[in-house]
Amino acid sequence: MTPQILAKSIVDLIRSDLQTIRASHFAWLIAATAVVLIGVCLEGPEAILAHPKHWAKRLGRTGWLLIVLGLAGEGAFEMLVSSADASLGDFKDILMFATQREAENAGALSTAAQQRASEADERTSINEREAAKLRERAEAEKLERLKLEAFVSPRVLTIDQRQRIATAVNRFGTRTIVVSSYGQDEEGFLRATQIVAVLRAAGISVIDERASTIVSGGFISGVNVRGHLAEEKFVVEVVQALRTIGDLRVTINGPPVSPEAMDSGGVLIRGGPIAFCPTMPE
Repeated sequence: MTPQILAKSIVDLIRSDLQTIRASHFAWLIAATAVVLIGVCLEGPEAILAHPKHWAKRLGRTGWLLIVLGLAGEGAFEMLVSSADASLGDFKDILMFATQREAENAGALSTAAQQRASEADERTSINEREAAKLRERAEAEKLERLKLEAFVSPRVLTIDQRQRIATAVNRFGTRTIVVSSYGQDEEGFLRATQIVAVLRAAGISVIDERASTIVSGGFISGVNVRGHLAEEKFVVEVVQALRTIGDLRVTINGPPVSPEAMDSGGVLIRGGPIAFCPTMPE
């Protein structure tokens, strides 16, 4: 049994008891009134007869006694009935007050619940905004990281790019090119390997000098294509293919590394990290 049902049962029992007590007092009040009426009736013969007999006098005395008792009972039970009515009224007032208090408490709880819900919604909104900011920041950091990775990672030519570059320069298939890169430069070696494969696919003769150039001070970045003036068309075609198709950073006839930058072994510096040195055809 829930507390609400138990409380209602107790209230119903109290109300029933108070009503039963009042009904009992009211019944005794009616009985006292009846006793008064009987007493009045018993006094009747003595009052009517001019010379009442002995029995009439005895009935009159009995009637008088009943009237006295009935009036006393009426007064007593009328007080008890009034007290019962007052108790019922007080009980109803208590119930009404309790109901009002419950309504007020329910209203206060509802207001508090609404306020808590509003605060929760506000906190949720704040959290959602913070989460959105964190997501935006994470996306921005991810984008910057991808850009950085794309910048620092080796540029790998796709199969399609290799085929297109080879097609663009295959009309110079009679030429010979020296391909060199710095030693201990893994990215340069990888890029030089791809370019060697592309040039050979175009029918160009390649002198492979990858990872054969060591410098002790200063170096050239990117791809440096160097050639004689007589090979200008060939050099320009190779540069354009690597730039536009391969999306590589390419320079033409960049500054050579100074002799002081060569290692003690006297290795010839051919150019930048990857240098194309077209040779004159025989």
